Amino acid sequence: MRGILFFGWVEMVTVSHNDNLTIYLFRICFFVSLNFTIKISIFDFNKLETMNKPLKIFLFLLLPLFSLHAQNKITDYLNVPGPIIIGSKVYNLTWSSHPNENYFKQEYLSSNENIEKYNTLVLVEFVRGNFDIKDVINQKVTELEEMKKANPLVNYQIYENNGEYILDFLVSENSKDGKEVTVAERNIYRYKLVTENNKGILLFAVSERGYKENMNAFFTNFKNNSTQWIEAVGTYPLPNIKIK
Repeated sequence: MRGILFFGWVEMVTVSHNDNLTIYLFRICFFVSLNFTIKISIFDFNKLETMNKPLKIFLFLLLPLFSLHAQNKITDYLNVPGPIIIGSKVYNLTWSSHPNENYFKQEYLSSNENIEKYNTLVLVEFVRGNFDIKDVINQKVTELEEMKKANPLVNYQIYENNGEYILDFLVSENSKDGKEVTVAERNIYRYKLVTENNKGILLFAVSERGYKENMNAFFTNFKNNSTQWIEAVGTYPLPNIKIK
């Protein structure tokens, strides 16, 4: 249910290469009716290079949630002081990705968690470039509104404070007949515009999941403690990004 960058992500896998052409495989996920499916498409990355830079970056930002996870070498690309301590738990760097020169993604889990079936995950992501932070928020909201048309469980709230934004949203993966929620995911995304040194947008986020076996407990906790994670994410001291 996560995706590249602030809007979810794709994994890029080189499928062919020569001196003039490199083709990448993008794993792209999207909703169809009330069901979640995965579509695999192949793009010519050279064509992508012909796009203007902001548009190319937004292609990554707009990809839906839910994605396959490939294991790779764990590197602290952003030099984030760790471990991350938030919500009375300790989270260690567990997975990282640097699929292109401008995008960096790092995921953190507590010691008893599994990245493929986590309960709580911390994300730190950064995209270099010149952006209007309101455009980024609006694009994400547009994506969520489209998802709501097929899945009424999708919901979101936006909070603004001193030029930073928090987007609190709920998404789900449903059974084939659409009658049962198999995975529910709540994400609290905090966006900050970085204007010094490495200019870009920083995302600090917490993602919580509920599964079939604990779905009732997940939604009960969501109802009774909906503001706790918002406060924790909103007041967490954001790291100063130092790209390796």
